[in-house]
Amino acid sequence: MNRLCVVALSLILFTHVPSFAQSKPLKMIEGWGSVIDKKNDSKLKPSSGRLTMTVGSPRNLNKVISDLSAPRVLQEVEGDFTIQVKVSGDFKPSPASAVAPRGKAYNGAGLLLWFDEDLFLRLERNIWVDAPGIESCHPPLFEVMVKGAPTGTSPPPAPATFFNTPATWLRLSRKGDSVTGSVSHNGTEWTTGSSVSMPLPKKVSVGVAAVNTSKKSFKVSFEELQLTKE
Repeated sequence: MNRLCVVALSLILFTHVPSFAQSKPLKMIEGWGSVIDKKNDSKLKPSSGRLTMTVGSPRNLNKVISDLSAPRVLQEVEGDFTIQVKVSGDFKPSPASAVAPRGKAYNGAGLLLWFDEDLFLRLERNIWVDAPGIESCHPPLFEVMVKGAPTGTSPPPAPATFFNTPATWLRLSRKGDSVTGSVSHNGTEWTTGSSVSMPLPKKVSVGVAAVNTSKKSFKVSFEELQLTKE
């Protein structure tokens, strides 16, 4: 994945008007931000710099397949920034999908850049089940979502063994209207992945989120969250 994929998004991004019908934060988690949990049933446990989420199903960030009910914890940031986090968990979805036939059984967790429900960007460690015993991933998922639908900014699918370490480190960097994703398997050596140009306001929200469309619950932990303003 040693490549830079610069994507020109459709005109809808340039004429986008924010939707202010947002879910209100349920609570704050110090050092992480405001909790959004639309179905109010995910288990979020902060402890010693770690945030663990246990997520039911379906909890998605894709309106085409289901909804935008995935739990997320976000904080507001103005201007250019870099955010990174360590992600580990039980990325082992059951073959049965909770959103069939529209979507497959999927586990994903990572960073989220959020403007509103009609415009956001996902960077996730991920895995889905194509068939019993056959699993794939985006290495990693890097998806701009417009009106809750993907715009095709992720790298092509690869074998799920791309994520062959217990933990993955993810990084998002914003410079003006350019946002770039990076991935690391050890927290030291980084690979720069996809980049996208998208018109953004000065203030956006960033943080972590977990997606689950497998019929079993999904447990994931986030650690080493760093948000640096540039």
